[in-house]
Amino acid sequence: MRFYNFTFDRCKVYFIKLTNLHLEFKIILENRGVFMKLNNKGLSLFEMLAVIVIIGVIATIAVPSIAKYINRGELTTFLSYEKSIEDAATNSVLECIGNNSHTCEVPEKGKVNVVKLQSLIDEGYIDPLNLDSGTCDAEKSFVRIENRGNLNYKFKVCLYCDNYVTDDDICEE
Repeated sequence: MRFYNFTFDRCKVYFIKLTNLHLEFKIILENRGVFMKLNNKGLSLFEMLAVIVIIGVIATIAVPSIAKYINRGELTTFLSYEKSIEDAATNSVLECIGNNSHTCEVPEKGKVNVVKLQSLIDEGYIDPLNLDSGTCDAEKSFVRIENRGNLNYKFKVCLYCDNYVTDDDICEE
């Protein structure tokens, strides 16, 4: 057995040559008086369990946060689609008024008219909402158009989807 002794910054390193293929390191830290044996053969069971526990703690913290962001993103999608439906209904009314067509569904002054989302889709004013998490019912969803006079219209959208229903009193059945 041969011993090789080197001194680095406050550490003495002893190399003990056991065979030509295997080299074992022994480090003595002078400032702490600690003897450590470095054995680079892999992870022990204790180290493996510690890693698994740390991953579990991180997952426990991360999963609810990620779910919250996903739900917030879906809510934003639905609110944006409601605004798009309102814009489509506005375009439909404006086109109807501009063309002076008697077949349009524009309410008279002081009256209310309901237009289904499916009719806006069929007329090409809006595309259906495609979601990975579910669908929206275009037959049940609608826009309530109120004519307040002097080309003043109020639009209320009721959207019915698998994971979302518009939170408004007029949407209750």
